[in-house]
Amino acid sequence: MTARIFRTRVGLAAALCAIALGAQPAAAATTAPTPDKPAAKLTLMKHPGEYRSVPSDASFALLTCAPPGGTHPFSQAACGLLSEVDGNIHKLNKTPNHVCTKQYKPVTVHKYGYWNGRNVHQWKTFANACEAEAATGEVFSF
Repeated sequence: MTARIFRTRVGLAAALCAIALGAQPAAAATTAPTPDKPAAKLTLMKHPGEYRSVPSDASFALLTCAPPGGTHPFSQAACGLLSEVDGNIHKLNKTPNHVCTKQYKPVTVHKYGYWNGRNVHQWKTFANACEAEAATGEVFSF
């Protein structure tokens, strides 16, 4: 994939996230969470392959926390897991001793939005879907 196409896809993904999340004023970080202003509002994405290749068949979910909600089917469990690691997907390790094959068929997960008043953008590539599921649990189960 050329660098131009990659930048276009990443830019489009960022624009869609911004539209989905809406602009939040800086003062909102100090207010208590409400259904209208949750503590976290994240766009989650997963797709086969490495970060550089975002295919058109990527899966997306919107997750809000405190209160849990959005389009995510397991929002309460996902919010609980993210709360344990202060929203950092690199620290997720739901099933540390899970046995997976050594097959290399990468899966990449992304998180965009805000968490407890701060903007966040993270991604992580796992060797295969089994390793991704073992580490992230319900967070990327959609």
